[in-house]
Amino acid sequence: TLDNLARGAGLGGVDALSRCGNTSATEAQRRPARYSRTYMDDAALLFSGYRFAIVFENRLSFRYVTEKIVNAFLGGAVPIYWGSPFVFRLFSPASFIYVNAFPDFEAAA
Repeated sequence: TLDNLARGAGLGGVDALSRCGNTSATEAQRRPARYSRTYMDDAALLFSGYRFAIVFENRLSFRYVTEKIVNAFLGGAVPIYWGSPFVFRLFSPASFIYVNAFPDFEAAA
């Protein structure tokens, strides 16, 4: 898993909300938590322990902005966001890091 790789590289652990980076659970095991009534609160609570949160959309599509960036804001973390440029119509550009603006992921780091 992503957590194991990060720990093996001496970077500490990785917390993941979804299947991204967390292959230890099956889809059937993850589904109840993903569709629970408290999922949004759980996401904001998880992000509340961090200064930054990586929030990448599943696809790059016009006007496709999901709850991911909102959850980071609710948790008090600065979103590191990859997704639609439509996000600038919803949130101040000064409030998050827009990964798409960099030539590659290394430059964003």
